[in-house]
Amino acid sequence: PIAAVFAPLAAPQLSDSEAAALHKRLDDLTARQVAERGSLQSELDAQEPKPTVAGDGIGKDADSKGKKKNKKGEKPPQEVILFIQERRKRTKEQNLAHAQERAAFVASLGELELDSLERRISLAAWLEAGSV
Repeated sequence: PIAAVFAPLAAPQLSDSEAAALHKRLDDLTARQVAERGSLQSELDAQEPKPTVAGDGIGKDADSKGKKKNKKGEKPPQEVILFIQERRKRTKEQNLAHAQERAAFVASLGELELDSLERRISLAAWLEAGSV
């Protein structure tokens, strides 16, 4: 009789130093994107138009007779509308650029590197949101 014994081999993995270098690249990319996001937010906060005080409303409108106006349906000033549109546009552009950077980073990885990252984070969630 002929017998054969097959022992399963361990799956190939990155060495500890290679995995550490990969995780450092991931952390650097994520930290840079967080810093850019914070920088844009600070810049936009500085550009935000200051609210104007309309006064107490007494004597301004003859038919109001001292009643408070309902500001819920009131449209904000044009400069506020333009600022909001610009803020949304710039934030969207930045989010798109960051998502493309993350996708390019993942596309540049080999199978062992992808396996190493998948053990550490959820790649799908990171690609979408950018948070580790």
